[in-house]
Amino acid sequence: MSAVIAGAETAYFSLTTKDINFLKGKEKGSARQAVMMLEQPKLLLATMLVANNFINISIVISTNYLVTLVIPGMHGYVAFIVNVICVTFILVLFGEVLPKVYATQNNLRLAVLTAPFIRVLLKFLCLRAGYWLVLHDL
Repeated sequence: MSAVIAGAETAYFSLTTKDINFLKGKEKGSARQAVMMLEQPKLLLATMLVANNFINISIVISTNYLVTLVIPGMHGYVAFIVNVICVTFILVLFGEVLPKVYATQNNLRLAVLTAPFIRVLLKFLCLRAGYWLVLHDL
């Protein structure tokens, strides 16, 4: 999920005017969703950043729990170093770098592909934050 959101962030914000106009001409529902979300870029970016941070924190907490569960004798600095080095490397490589590299090369395809998922996140986080008026078009 972290990779999807990071890739979607890069895909949406690297679309050119030509790409957006191309999406406006599409009949596909996810293309229309992508265009509607791009009409409120600050809200779209905030949603993706909050969701990605929440997911990354969840990954770190879950991994820490699993490491201490699988290797019960590992405590203190050793567990901290293993968790920090391994989890950071995996999150940065597979959750940030690779998805963003892919998204820069396939921004239009990834924006359309992730539109339904990002729309659900946007609605969920906006409802939680009380942005009722923003949701009328989404």
